[in-house]
Amino acid sequence: RMDLSVGMESFIVQSFALRFGHNWQETVDAGTWTMGCGYVGPKLSFNYAFEHDWRNDLTMHKIDIWLPL
Repeated sequence: RMDLSVGMESFIVQSFALRFGHNWQETVDAGTWTMGCGYVGPKLSFNYAFEHDWRNDLTMHKIDIWLPL
């Protein structure tokens, strides 16, 4: 059994990124597709991700806000 994760990130403009990936987890019988976008600024970063586990038919939405100190 093996777990494998792949992903890609592309910056459309200097501070805005699009992301996608896939995660195969044979050890726990799961497989997840992910898509997301993010804004990376000097004082604030914001990320959104959509995850769908196609083996167990589960869907999640994730939001991150980063404030560097």
